[in-house]
Amino acid sequence: MELRVQIDDQFMKKLEQQLKTNKASDVARDALTLLNWAVQEKTQGRDICSAEDGEVHSRVVMPALDKVEISTPKSAARGGTERRGAGGR
Repeated sequence: MELRVQIDDQFMKKLEQQLKTNKASDVARDALTLLNWAVQEKTQGRDICSAEDGEVHSRVVMPALDKVEISTPKSAARGGTERRGAGGR
Protein backbone atom coordinates (compact mmCIF):
# COMPACT_ATOMS: atom_id res chain seq x y z
CA MET A 1 0.00 0.00 0.00
CA GLU A 2 1.22 3.46 -0.80
CA LEU A 3 0.45 6.27 1.63
CA ARG A 4 1.08 9.94 1.02
CA VAL A 5 1.17 12.47 3.84
CA GLN A 6 2.55 15.95 4.27
CA ILE A 7 4.91 16.35 7.21
CA ASP A 8 6.91 19.39 8.23
CA ASP A 9 10.45 19.09 6.81
CA GLN A 10 12.18 20.19 10.02
CA PHE A 11 10.14 17.76 12.11
CA MET A 12 11.03 14.85 9.82
CA LYS A 13 14.72 15.80 9.60
CA LYS A 14 14.93 15.94 13.39
CA LEU A 15 13.37 12.47 13.69
CA GLU A 16 15.70 11.11 11.01
CA GLN A 17 18.70 12.49 12.90
CA GLN A 18 17.53 11.13 16.23
CA LEU A 19 16.87 7.71 14.69
CA LYS A 20 20.13 7.80 12.71
CA THR A 21 18.50 7.23 9.34
CA ASN A 22 18.10 9.29 6.21
CA LYS A 23 14.96 7.56 4.99
CA ALA A 24 11.54 9.00 5.74
CA SER A 25 10.12 5.55 4.97
CA ASP A 26 12.09 4.09 7.91
CA VAL A 27 10.66 6.73 10.24
CA ALA A 28 7.13 6.07 8.96
CA ARG A 29 7.53 2.29 9.31
CA ASP A 30 8.80 2.66 12.90
CA ALA A 31 6.00 5.11 13.73
CA LEU A 32 3.36 2.69 12.46
CA THR A 33 5.00 -0.17 14.38
CA LEU A 34 4.81 1.90 17.56
CA LEU A 35 1.18 2.86 16.89
CA ASN A 36 0.28 -0.79 16.27
CA TRP A 37 1.88 -1.75 19.60
CA ALA A 38 -0.01 1.04 21.39
CA VAL A 39 -3.32 -0.12 19.91
CA GLN A 40 -2.64 -3.70 21.04
CA GLU A 41 -1.82 -2.50 24.55
CA LYS A 42 -5.01 -0.43 24.68
CA THR A 43 -7.09 -3.47 23.66
CA GLN A 44 -5.71 -5.12 26.81
CA GLY A 45 -6.84 -2.14 28.90
CA ARG A 46 -3.34 -0.80 29.42
CA ASP A 47 -2.31 2.85 29.39
CA ILE A 48 0.60 4.05 27.27
CA CYS A 49 2.93 6.10 29.43
CA SER A 50 6.45 7.24 30.16
CA ALA A 51 7.81 5.99 33.47
CA GLU A 52 11.08 5.97 35.36
CA ASP A 53 11.78 3.89 38.45
CA GLY A 54 8.10 2.98 38.64
CA GLU A 55 6.94 6.60 38.61
CA VAL A 56 4.68 7.65 35.73
CA HIS A 57 5.80 10.94 34.22
CA SER A 58 3.24 11.30 31.44
CA ARG A 59 0.54 9.37 29.59
CA VAL A 60 0.01 9.36 25.85
CA VAL A 61 -3.21 11.15 24.93
CA MET A 62 -4.37 10.54 21.36
CA PRO A 63 -7.98 10.70 20.18
CA ALA A 64 -7.31 7.65 17.99
CA LEU A 65 -6.25 5.57 21.01
CA ASP A 66 -9.31 6.71 22.95
CA LYS A 67 -11.43 5.01 20.26
CA VAL A 68 -9.79 1.59 20.75
CA GLU A 69 -12.19 -0.95 22.21
CA ILE A 70 -10.88 -2.79 25.24
CA SER A 71 -11.32 -6.54 25.27
CA THR A 72 -11.60 -8.01 28.75
CA PRO A 73 -12.49 -11.53 29.89
CA LYS A 74 -15.49 -10.04 31.71
CA SER A 75 -16.83 -8.28 28.61
CA ALA A 76 -16.12 -11.28 26.38
CA ALA A 77 -18.27 -13.45 28.68
CA ARG A 78 -21.12 -10.96 28.19
CA GLY A 79 -20.54 -11.00 24.44
CA GLY A 80 -19.23 -7.46 24.13
CA THR A 81 -16.32 -5.15 24.71
CA GLU A 82 -15.74 -2.32 27.12
CA ARG A 83 -14.25 1.04 26.26
CA ARG A 84 -12.63 3.61 28.48
CA GLY A 85 -13.50 7.23 27.98
CA ALA A 86 -11.14 10.18 27.78
CA GLY A 87 -8.47 10.11 30.43
CA GLY A 88 -8.12 6.33 30.30
CA ARG A 89 -9.50 5.62 33.77
